[in-house]
Amino acid sequence: MRLLVAAFLALVPIALRAETGPVTLDETKSYVKADYAFLSSAIGSSRVVALGESIHMTREMPRVRLRIVRYLHEQMGYNVLAFEGSLLDAWTAAEHAYRGSGPVEERAAKMKREMLFGLWQTAPMQEVLEYVLSTQATAHPLYATSFDLQPGTARAYGGSTAESLRAFFAAVAPYDPASDPARIRQWNAELATALDRAEGANAGQVVDEIDAWLNGPVATSVARTRPAVHVAALRLVPVMLRNRLQLCQEWTAQHRSMVTYQRVRDTLNAQLVRDELKTFPDPTKLVLWAHHSHLHYNSLGQTIPSMGQHLHDVLHRDIYSIGLFAESGSAIDTATIDQAQGLGFLQAIAPRPIPHGPRWSVEEKLSRLSPQDFFLDLRHASEVWATRAPRAWKIEDGCRRCSRRTSMARSSSTA
Repeated sequence: MRLLVAAFLALVPIALRAETGPVTLDETKSYVKADYAFLSSAIGSSRVVALGESIHMTREMPRVRLRIVRYLHEQMGYNVLAFEGSLLDAWTAAEHAYRGSGPVEERAAKMKREMLFGLWQTAPMQEVLEYVLSTQATAHPLYATSFDLQPGTARAYGGSTAESLRAFFAAVAPYDPASDPARIRQWNAELATALDRAEGANAGQVVDEIDAWLNGPVATSVARTRPAVHVAALRLVPVMLRNRLQLCQEWTAQHRSMVTYQRVRDTLNAQLVRDELKTFPDPTKLVLWAHHSHLHYNSLGQTIPSMGQHLHDVLHRDIYSIGLFAESGSAIDTATIDQAQGLGFLQAIAPRPIPHGPRWSVEEKLSRLSPQDFFLDLRHASEVWATRAPRAWKIEDGCRRCSRRTSMARSSSTA
């Protein structure tokens, strides 16, 4: 696959100040920090950087984003990397990583399985987590977590909320020897149903009890041996559980409409990002890792309001978003796989060429700007881009605004 690191798009609607062409990159050479120095001036003092991908999942996009994450962490002080998925599962995975020993590759493989959903069970994603673990013995470790509220989505739990909760409670219980195993099993049973099907009148009370437990004796004990950011993430688990209950209730009330699911999920995820900024130790600089459909600004108002839109409305210039697009190559269409039955599954899992056409107009436009991979900061982009922009782009009041039509169109993964 040729990756358009033309693929890199700063989705920040700020008045144009200069005409600057793409910064070309050579992704075949080893990482050199000087090659990414342009990020410092582009991002400036923003506390949040959103790293998007136009498709799940490729070999190239995680490796390119890892270079960006490395520069942000080592040169710009970003210290938290938050993925789509589940804050609950991420805390369990991080806790197990702290307890683990052995080669970093083995610990990263376990962390990948316990933190990331099925599409991200790939070698390039493991490389990202290997980097995270390699920083733990340094003076400036990078903490891996999640901004999301979908318990059980990690590969280890196979979609089971009950198994996700069981693993979390098993990781937490040793910090409080006085905890009651029977009561914990009851919490697990009552919450698993409520978090999946909005059933259980006592779910709110159960979360209140868990909140008091985690923010009382458990947090005190965890703080003795773990970093402050890990303790802060633990304190936010009840917030995530309440958000999940709200999502499930609203989703069920709307007959499990997926439009409702994404709308409420992205709204609550944006709130959780803001809670992380407030709760994590100061100074926290956060990198968000997600699909474009969750990170775009929706400035044309034509798609489901996204987490990125909500965050931009509040953070303004304190968030800087970078979108990666694939110009060509092959991918597995996961939507087709989800609908396949019987022998049709074998045909569905075959990689297919990434299509072209109006729905992929951003990629086609980008591909004309340079034969190489590149980064383009839209705040300083040439007027040629503005005047020849595809319909997915709109110029208003001297500002360039992006509507991520193409990122909504397809959720795919490569072989």
